[in-house]
Amino acid sequence: MLAIGIDTRLIKKTILLNDLITIMKKFVFRAFFILCHRLGLYSILADVSVRFVKPIGRNNHQAKHTILVTDYERFRGDVDIFSRHPDFQFLSISPTFLLYLLAVFVREPIQQEWIDSTHFFGVRGEFAAERPGSKIAKQREVYRIFLERFLPEFFRRLSVNMIVNSDARYRREADFIRVATQVGVPQVCYYREALYIVPAHFKHAVDRHRILGPFYSRFIAVQNAVARKTFVDAEICPPENIIIRGCPRMDDFIGKVNSREMKECSSKGKQVTFFSCPRGAQLKDLSYFSFFEASLAVMRAFARLAVVHPDIHFVIKMKDMHLKGPNNGQMGSYISEIEKSAQQPINRISNIEFCTERMAAQETILNSHVVCGMQSTTILEAAIAGKPIILPHIKEIREKERVEEVLMFREYYHLFDIPDVDIDIDTLILARLENPVVTESVMNERRKVFEEFVSPFTGDATARSLEIFRKALQ
Repeated sequence: MLAIGIDTRLIKKTILLNDLITIMKKFVFRAFFILCHRLGLYSILADVSVRFVKPIGRNNHQAKHTILVTDYERFRGDVDIFSRHPDFQFLSISPTFLLYLLAVFVREPIQQEWIDSTHFFGVRGEFAAERPGSKIAKQREVYRIFLERFLPEFFRRLSVNMIVNSDARYRREADFIRVATQVGVPQVCYYREALYIVPAHFKHAVDRHRILGPFYSRFIAVQNAVARKTFVDAEICPPENIIIRGCPRMDDFIGKVNSREMKECSSKGKQVTFFSCPRGAQLKDLSYFSFFEASLAVMRAFARLAVVHPDIHFVIKMKDMHLKGPNNGQMGSYISEIEKSAQQPINRISNIEFCTERMAAQETILNSHVVCGMQSTTILEAAIAGKPIILPHIKEIREKERVEEVLMFREYYHLFDIPDVDIDIDTLILARLENPVVTESVMNERRKVFEEFVSPFTGDATARSLEIFRKALQ
């Protein structure tokens, strides 16, 4: 007990020390930028600021175009694919730098304000829907005046002639991008979200973008027709500026699954993989609909089978967002459910593995014999790879009121295996390991669904994307 008390105090002291260091950094940063702004020393600020920018991929000094990416981590590999083209050099700017820069002029809300905000879209909505004459509107106006003087010098240092971002929701990017377009640097919003394929998600996306709009982008490049309709219905830019481009990180994957020499499963023995999904979703009226029981049902099935079938390897592929929060987010709940069903600690079950690697989804799919999951593009990726797929839409969830507002792929049940109760998951896994064949008629329809929601089966999403960039640069 004493050791635990000491550890707790040390943790608290560490947190306080880190907070203090952050406060001091922001203070020094703000003081320096305010001083240089008042003295008109924008060239000095530009010299300092370029240190927060780094090249993506190889440093291509011969490139015709240099594109600054404001939120590189959200692109999940697409920008790395683009950076292979000799005509383009991509640069990544630190999101922390953008946050600090905004905080020089616009007050940064404290954590409790983010939690307590009653706006439909939280603090970000309050920021986007500023009232004329309000304190935040005045602060943003001063910030934009600064940016009008600073950004030309900053872009000149980097030879930047275009900006790409992934969304319009971020406070730190809104005025930066708006003023960049005003000083002659075009911007493409390469929109990352895509699966607005259920009514509640679609409605919330339209409402959110009405609040966030208008966009100052030259073009909005979206993954599919549903995402395009979201922006059209939100009326935040001319429809002709919204272009469908597919998903570049699928191009190589499509090439593999189209090839007769597609890589065979290389895992030892038989592998069954579960891809994590959200705990639930908001209905149209913003009330919460939980489908976490489906994930827990899969954990129970994995635990039961792992104990009696040591030759089967069970992989639980976790998304980064599902690891956030106390007890490693959802992972803590998964482990608890597995241990309860298996009646032994997780470290004694050698054939259950948690995979937290970023960008490992496609390799994991190719190495799997059976895939379980829901509410994710990975289901459609596994579908075109010809994998047997179990959607754990158990009756308990299927029969809930208003399930049609949030549960994905309900109209495609004939393409997958659907259990009624969690013990059916065990039966389906064993049956599909024994007979993994997916008929050609099912595969043909799976490909059509993939093309509709994910990417063209021609595998040219990268070429389409680069063409959008060229068009924006004209």
